[in-house]
Amino acid sequence: MKSLDPGRPFFGAKMVADAMDAGLDQPRLNATVIATFAAAALGLAALGLYGLLMLLVTERRRELGVRIALGATPADLVRVVVGGAGRLVGVGMSVGVVLTLVAAQLLRSLLFGVAPYDALAVSGAVAALGTAAILAAAVPARHASRVSAMESMRTP
Repeated sequence: MKSLDPGRPFFGAKMVADAMDAGLDQPRLNATVIATFAAAALGLAALGLYGLLMLLVTERRRELGVRIALGATPADLVRVVVGGAGRLVGVGMSVGVVLTLVAAQLLRSLLFGVAPYDALAVSGAVAALGTAAILAAAVPARHASRVSAMESMRTP
């Protein structure tokens, strides 16, 4: 600047990279906050599913013991618990995808750079929820597979 006009005062010079980074600070912060809330929501959903499945396994302890006494294998009990969780999560995912498609106009104003009909984003969300559901169902399924027929049929 001094070589172009030595008499002109020049203040606040910034590198182009710094100016571009400053322009992206707010969108970066927004994305970080949204990702944090999404991770928290996914964790709470997994924790809720885990709690619900543990409650169901505890309440059905006698039934699971009778199944073991009648010849069911621990793998059969795992299939019962995981199947119930799968149906529950499948219905929830289906309703969520339908609501996403129905609310596309509202979502269009909230999303930046992602369309509500973006198959990659929707399938990524479904895959993340499915993975969280599998992890949440693993402990109750393992708990169900270790039910003893004798202990479950004793009077409380």
